[in-house]
Amino acid sequence: MQVLIPAIVVVYFLAHRQRYSASVSLFWVAQNLFNVSVYVKDARTRALPLLGGEDTLHDWGYILGKLNLLLWDRALGNSIYAIGLLTLAASVLGGFYFSWERASEE
Repeated sequence: MQVLIPAIVVVYFLAHRQRYSASVSLFWVAQNLFNVSVYVKDARTRALPLLGGEDTLHDWGYILGKLNLLLWDRALGNSIYAIGLLTLAASVLGGFYFSWERASEE
């Protein structure tokens, strides 16, 4: 949900042809990808404090464990971080382009 809700906002703005607003919302997606990547990388070590105390289930630890991918937590987290960087670059470049495009129309 942390990435899905901002992504839905991006799609909404694109559907309404508000490309600059979609670019700004894409920045929100990138920021959340960075946050998710930290949590994914913590799946094995469980060093991050979780709400609920010691007995709380680590979401990504559980998901990656069920998929037999727990040993890949660092690589997956780094991949999500890289996708976040690409998303961030696309949002900034898109924001500049669409604001410049609009200014040249006026």
